[in-house]
Amino acid sequence: MSLSKKSAGPRGPRRSHAPHRHGPAVALASPPADPPGTPPPAEERRVPLRLDGYHLGELHVPVGTDPELLARALRQLALSSEWVQLGAELAALGPHRLAIAARAAMAAATGGRGVTAEDEAYIAQWFGGIVDEAIGAGGLPAAVAIWTVLAGDRHTDPAGGWAARCPAVAEMPLPPRGFAFEPGEPDGSGAASLDPDEVAEFLTKLRAAAPGYVRTAIAGASDDDLRDLREITVADARALEEFRPWGVDLVADAPGEALEDARSMLIYRQPSSTEVCSGFADWARGFAGMVTEHALSPVLRIGAITWLAHVALWAVAAGASAAAGVATQPLAETASDGTSSADEAGASHACAPHVCPLVRHGIALEAAGWYVVEVRPSSTDALALWRVTIERYDQAMTMTVRDEAKPDDAIADLLRYVQVDAR
Repeated sequence: MSLSKKSAGPRGPRRSHAPHRHGPAVALASPPADPPGTPPPAEERRVPLRLDGYHLGELHVPVGTDPELLARALRQLALSSEWVQLGAELAALGPHRLAIAARAAMAAATGGRGVTAEDEAYIAQWFGGIVDEAIGAGGLPAAVAIWTVLAGDRHTDPAGGWAARCPAVAEMPLPPRGFAFEPGEPDGSGAASLDPDEVAEFLTKLRAAAPGYVRTAIAGASDDDLRDLREITVADARALEEFRPWGVDLVADAPGEALEDARSMLIYRQPSSTEVCSGFADWARGFAGMVTEHALSPVLRIGAITWLAHVALWAVAAGASAAAGVATQPLAETASDGTSSADEAGASHACAPHVCPLVRHGIALEAAGWYVVEVRPSSTDALALWRVTIERYDQAMTMTVRDEAKPDDAIADLLRYVQVDAR
């Protein structure tokens, strides 16, 4: 065995893998400068996103983003999460629940085919103007009446309550506390006991909810509904009479007849099986007809509110103005010779009401529910005599006066007949 010995002499230099480790320091290169004209990085807002109390993350929004646009985006995210949660809850109850929900959603939100976003926005804005016009003419009583019509479009929920069909209407507050349609008060508002802030909030939110109701109506509208809705937007006072209360027959057959048939069949002492089944079907058909007879579709509600603003409240204002000696609007009924009643009486702006009886009597007729439909000279060889015809709003009756020396006198005679008939 051999032993190795270490040398006791001095250790020689070793080759290093980093020969310049202890050399002089070398300056590092500075980062490249931004090119001239480069904008500074944009500042951002961070909006937390939460779902059911859990923090999901943050939404990075550039500073200066439109707050309304941001709110819409957050609402869309919230709605998506609500749909996911609703779907999960219904799926846990079985596939039939999902089928029911899908069918209800299809019925409520897949109508209005062919209506563009621009058309929908236009009609919604138009109806907002109608509601604003009605409030301007009728005040708080008109607003409460319109709210009653809109909030009445609702459906039942499992808890036994009633929820407004339109989300915008569902968010509205109740009418101001203390309001009542009191027949003993001229305006029926009980203004002395109402909180002005509550009144202002109610009117503001009603005006804001009106366009949303139109969008709800369009979402579930059939082709016939859309045709009626478009006609309402351009209808004159005469055409709007179709949409006044009880102006539309909602069922072709009277449901009372089916119920009478059912009663007569089911009280037989010894009915046959056919008679029992027939009576049973008539009973169901009769009550279904009663529901249809008294149900108002969203489009009919919109038409009724338009009638309230353009016909009923205008007639009330016209009657009050006529009683006070102020003409609110001249009649412009065109005669067969191309002239109009306004031309016959002179321009409405150029004569006072007491000088223009034609205008004054015409306004009083409209306040009583009648239209002047014809003013024309009679064809006689002697004097220039006049023929005037008026028609009731429901088009169920007309009256005509012939051979009057002046159209003013003819309309005055017709007005007297109407007033006597109204008594």
